[in-house]
Amino acid sequence: MIESRLKAAAERIAREIPTPFYVVDPGGVERDFTAMDKAWREWFPRFTLAYSYKSNPLTAFTRLLCALGATAEVVSGPELETALKDGFPPDRILFDGPVKHAAELTRALALGVGVQIDSAAEVEDVAAAISEGGPRPRVCLRLAIGTDSGEWSRFGLMPDEVPRARRILADAGVRVRGVHLGVGTLVRGPRTYRAAIRLWRETLPELAHDAPEPFVLNIGGGFPPRGDTADPAAPWAEFAAEVAEECGLLGLRPRDVHLVVEPGRSLAEEHGVLVARVAVRKRRAEGPDLLVLDAGTNLARTVKSRSHPIEFVPSDPDDAADAGGTRDPIGAGSAREPYAVYGNNCYEGDVFARVVDGPSSLRPGQLVLVGSVGAYDMPFAHVWVRPRPPVYAPAGTGHVLVREPGRAIR
Repeated sequence: MIESRLKAAAERIAREIPTPFYVVDPGGVERDFTAMDKAWREWFPRFTLAYSYKSNPLTAFTRLLCALGATAEVVSGPELETALKDGFPPDRILFDGPVKHAAELTRALALGVGVQIDSAAEVEDVAAAISEGGPRPRVCLRLAIGTDSGEWSRFGLMPDEVPRARRILADAGVRVRGVHLGVGTLVRGPRTYRAAIRLWRETLPELAHDAPEPFVLNIGGGFPPRGDTADPAAPWAEFAAEVAEECGLLGLRPRDVHLVVEPGRSLAEEHGVLVARVAVRKRRAEGPDLLVLDAGTNLARTVKSRSHPIEFVPSDPDDAADAGGTRDPIGAGSAREPYAVYGNNCYEGDVFARVVDGPSSLRPGQLVLVGSVGAYDMPFAHVWVRPRPPVYAPAGTGHVLVREPGRAIR
């Protein structure tokens, strides 16, 4: 479902601004940040919430999270520079990712940014990049985990690589602070995290014993969004409780562990919506009628990999009256029928959804909201045929422009 605050803002803004455009709700991000932080801190007093810039680097999100005390998780040199520009101090930035160019790595180490080492080659790069008299690097080892197919993940060090990595770093005067276990996205329940921790049950206590400060356990953040009602997920408190239990089974007391989570998608996804209009309705004698929007799936690319809520909203008060006097959603009490919803791009595969239920009275000009685009979709969006749309956020009874149309993702 699309949040009522986003729907109301989208409808209000559409009276003044031509579609398509995005609406984001930083207030929703703040509420979820606060709730998640509270849930995890009940089990892990030493807790860091690291926002993944790749989820959505929109300053309306990143600068807010910086002010709230979050840490930034970046995966490239440009993202590192962006996080610094957004106000994150180096000791509140984690540099992750499978490729760190030499200049990026050298700069991160010199600044005192936390580096999460992904490969054996990177271990040697880190050792070589340490500057004489500079700050001691803050490094964690990313450890490979199992995948659903039974194979090892492409990310992280294998078990036989860890001892050599530790020796190389020790010879360079570097003590490993902790580990990173990134389990990916779309995790439905805590068992995935428990399995990742259990896989390294012999190594983690040893690393924790040798850590120079509270042992850092970064479990990534494939937590599902809270509004994903089609496939209900475990609440954050349940994740926290089960991760704490698994740590205890290894002899790692939760109060002594510095836990890090990276919940970018589950913080941002629900708090963004793509606002479009029906441009064309095509009648079909067989199968559902076709609705062609004035926006394409290049603006919401993850519709190709997972379903998004799609809702129809009246474009003005007269439409609401025609639809039975209700505005949310339109025509709730009138006749309904299925539609196939397409984008405005000139290729067959530009499909938002093959079947969406909607009122039979739908016609060109009426608003269509595509929800759950607050993470990945905006960064993934690319300019094709038409300019990139602007981004707005609700502000009191009005709205504010947070990204101009046609420019780069920021």
